[in-house]
Formats: sequence, C-alpha cells, structure tokens
Amino acid sequence: FLGLSLINGVPIGVKLSNGILKHLLGQEKDLDWTDLEHFDEKMFHTFQGWMDNTSKRGFQMHQTYGLHFVIYDDVSKSEVLLCEHGDQIELTNQNKERYVRLYTKHRLTLNVISQLQSLQKGFWSLFPRSIVHKSLSADHLRQALAGSDDIDIEEWQKHVDYDDCSANDNVIQWFWTYVKSLDKEGLKHLLLFWSGTCSLPLYGFSKSKYSTHKHEQWSIDISKQNQHDPTSLPEASTCDYSLHIPNYSSYDILKSKFDVILQFGYFGYTRS
Repeated sequence: FLGLSLINGVPIGVKLSNGILKHLLGQEKDLDWTDLEHFDEKMFHTFQGWMDNTSKRGFQMHQTYGLHFVIYDDVSKSEVLLCEHGDQIELTNQNKERYVRLYTKHRLTLNVISQLQSLQKGFWSLFPRSIVHKSLSADHLRQALAGSDDIDIEEWQKHVDYDDCSANDNVIQWFWTYVKSLDKEGLKHLLLFWSGTCSLPLYGFSKSKYSTHKHEQWSIDISKQNQHDPTSLPEASTCDYSLHIPNYSSYDILKSKFDVILQFGYFGYTRS
C-alpha cells in the first residue's frame, strides 16, 4: 500500500513516525531518541529536557521520577524490562542515556518488530533496499507519503481545465472567489471533496510525467441543462478529479451550496 502510494503519486495523508520510515529505508540502526518526535511528542520533550541538562551535578532522577529500567507496554498490557534486571536498576543522571536508548528501541522497534518486518518486506518488493537506502531520507519519505499541507490556490487554478465552459463564466469566477475566501481547513475539505484525498498529489496540481494516474487532470464543468435544478449541490468525480457545478444564478447561492458541501458532504457526497 505504501509503495503503491509512491508509484501512483497519491499521498496517503498520514505522517508516519521515523520508527516506521527508517525501517522501510533499511535505516533502523540509525534510530535514536529524537525519532520519538513524530511518535510520542510528550516523551520526546521529556528526553529533550534530560539531555539538555548537562550540569556536572546533574539532578537526582530517581528521587524526581522514581523510575527503573522498566516500562509499561501498551501492546502486551504488561510491564517490560528494558534490560536484564531492569526492575532493580534505578534511573540516574549517569545512566539516563542508556535508559533513553533502550526505551526508544523498544517503543519504535521491539514491540512491533513483526509488523515492521512485514511492511519492510512489502516495500522492498517494489523499491529495492539498495536504492532507497542511499537515495531517500526519512524526512523525504514522510513528505512523499503524507503530502503537503500548503495549498497554492493560484497554482491550483492554473492547472484546471474547463469542459464546455470558460474561466470567464460567472460561475467559474464566483467559484474561485469562494475558494480564495476559505481558510486552511476549508481548502482541505474542498481538496478532499474534489479528489478523494486531503493531501496534495506528490507532484502538485500539475500532471507529472512520472505519475501513473491516467486521469490526473483537474477539471470543472457547469451543468447548463434545463432539467438540472440550479439550486442543487455541486458534485465531484474523485476518480478523474472533475468538479460539476450547477449553473447558479448568483455568488451567494454558490457560496451557500459549497458551504453545505464543505461542512457536511466532503467525505462522501460524490459521484464516485
């Protein structure tokens, strides 16, 4: 699934942790406590505070936290020793680096190792390790899979085709005026309604020569048939990125209909 997402240039819209990403890239030996940032932000900041404390005297960790080399594992619902006799080893300023290393290894690797190995095997069947290990970083892979959160409206508008209408038609002008009035969340909802994903395509709004998506061309058409009710809601065909807008008679009507869509219908009110 992750490999197909990259091949088709369609982000999954999820920011994966470095624990997963570095396994996919064969870089799991490079994991350290900073990789917790995208996995457990609270523990990341806790460890950051520990590591930033470089005073010679340090501080009495055991007296402050009462911790040993033991953690509660959410998967097995039991306490797990981070090392042999871990329940007898108190956490101190002198052994904090070892604790952090063992904690990180367990949270990001050991308790889900079989699942990670399955993901890795499937990913490498599409992208050989010899290629991805050298050419990709965890940050690059995360960006490719998650997609961008920044929607450039002018870039979007530039790459839209108009079927049996033109950019000068009132409805089209009103539509882009409405789009430019949306906040970041509203733009994500519109993107999801129009394309089926709330993340930008891997190569942006333009169709890339590297993409295998056969119909990756954004388009808008205006329903002008007499039998079509001009007060009905817009529709979208997510499989070919096409948006179908009724021939509304005013901006206010268009705005009210899209407001309904982006509040209630962006997850499932589509033709596809």
